Amino acid sequence: MPTLYKVYTTALLERLREEVEGKGLIPHNQTGFRKGMETLYNIYVLNFLINRQVRKKGGKFSIICGFKGSV
Repeated sequence: MPTLYKVYTTALLERLREEVEGKGLIPHNQTGFRKGMETLYNIYVLNFLINRQVRKKGGKFSIICGFKGSV
């Protein structure tokens, strides 16, 4: 029974993933747990935006991060 359950859930997950990705239901910047996407890309973008804002005259920025349950 556990093997059959794993096969079923894996097939279901793959079909749902194809459907969601194919229709673009998840924004491009939502990279967590997505095939071919890395959180490092978001860190790079955030670093770029911070540096660009700091270079502006009087550049100010604010970062709000939620890490609860992210481990």
